[in-house]
Amino acid sequence: FWALCGNALTPKRGIFGKTGDLQTILCLATAKDEVTYSGALNGDIYVWKGLNLTRTIQAAHG
Repeated sequence: FWALCGNALTPKRGIFGKTGDLQTILCLATAKDEVTYSGALNGDIYVWKGLNLTRTIQAAHG
């Protein structure tokens, strides 16, 4: 995740907790209310609220 600070981008790490494992992320989609969807290399879809992982949809691609 990235935050705009003045004219620079600052990286912020997502918080996985016990909901998912760190994976290579291939794509992102944003929704309203700070919800972000990310597609992982292993086929999982991660659902984020702000910086927190709230749900993992396992093997969504097969």
